[in-house]
Amino acid sequence: RAIDLSSGPVQRLLGLASVHIGTAEQTGSDGSAVLTPVPRDEAKWLQAELLPRGGVVTTLGRFEPSWLRYAPLSWVPVAVAAGVLGVLAQFAEPFGELAWRFASDAAAVIGWWLIVGALVAVPLIIGVITSIVIHTELWWNHRLERDSGTIRVRRGLLTTRTVSLPEERLRGVRVAEPLGIRLVRGAQLEALAIGLKNQGSSDGNDELSQSNVLLPYAPRATVAEIAARVLMSDAPVLNPERLTPHPKGALRRRLLRVLWVVLGWLAITAPVAWLWLPGWWWAVVVGALVIAGSGVGMAWDLWRNLGHALDERHLVTRSGTLQRITDVLERDAIIGWNLRQSVFQRRRGLITVVATTGAGSGACTVLDAATDDGVALADAATPGLLTPFLKAGSG
Repeated sequence: RAIDLSSGPVQRLLGLASVHIGTAEQTGSDGSAVLTPVPRDEAKWLQAELLPRGGVVTTLGRFEPSWLRYAPLSWVPVAVAAGVLGVLAQFAEPFGELAWRFASDAAAVIGWWLIVGALVAVPLIIGVITSIVIHTELWWNHRLERDSGTIRVRRGLLTTRTVSLPEERLRGVRVAEPLGIRLVRGAQLEALAIGLKNQGSSDGNDELSQSNVLLPYAPRATVAEIAARVLMSDAPVLNPERLTPHPKGALRRRLLRVLWVVLGWLAITAPVAWLWLPGWWWAVVVGALVIAGSGVGMAWDLWRNLGHALDERHLVTRSGTLQRITDVLERDAIIGWNLRQSVFQRRRGLITVVATTGAGSGACTVLDAATDDGVALADAATPGLLTPFLKAGSG
């Protein structure tokens, strides 16, 4: 299904490479065969034999150094900062009173605010630098190419990697927009392909877990342009005006969840403050206001990001807030439908429609669409597939 060539610094010095051959499996460690180490020339020969190449190579996109500005806005700096704080905590624990005395003496000179600020700022700075270094190592020299029926991705600074994917296995693309990246109008392009699992479902140990990424974090307009080149289509990948919005009943569902969370917070903290901590009522109120405010904002964003569209070739779905996902799936790749409607959805006239497919994570989901719109979408995307069930339901 796909071939991934990788060479670490030592392998490159020795003229060796590792070959990861993707199969039809999408989960578990049995989804690839690994040959390592292999002479690099033989690895390239094996790749050419298994995925024959033609003579015309078209460059679809390439990495720009300015894209490194998106790296600090991912989740990597936060994860690294948390790790640094954890190491500092473990280091300080054996010293106990000595560490506390040192911190108190320093605070007497420069103040606690500077101490706390340094404990937050220094790990974050380390995280930012680490994210830029990692991003540079992964994506420097990146190039996305089309070679006579094969999509090929080359990337890497110290460890070079080449991923080749037959276009006959490509079933669409996914545009991923983590919140920080989305705020500065950035996005990442991934492939929806048979034999390649979605990045979000990877456990991080699979060598092919990043093989579905076609383009790293880049300007959203650039991602949309390159996605159109990959699909050879003008599908509404990042054009919200061409997406059908979802009804306000979906917003009310999300606001109701926020209300339940706030009530849960009050049910737990209010009795504690009443019985044991009477001076901490302010914390209960502030906590409720913070949860309500952030929850309402997130609910609004979740609802605003919901949308779907259908054109001659593709089904387009969009959802998410912490990570907004836009899936563009070929209609011919849809092998079935799962229509779900809970009691609460039925009361609000909503339905969740799931298109099952053999590509990517195995499903593209339309969350909380109007019932008539969702059923009509599924029926129009695969004419005749749902007709017997719709007739039976109406009868």
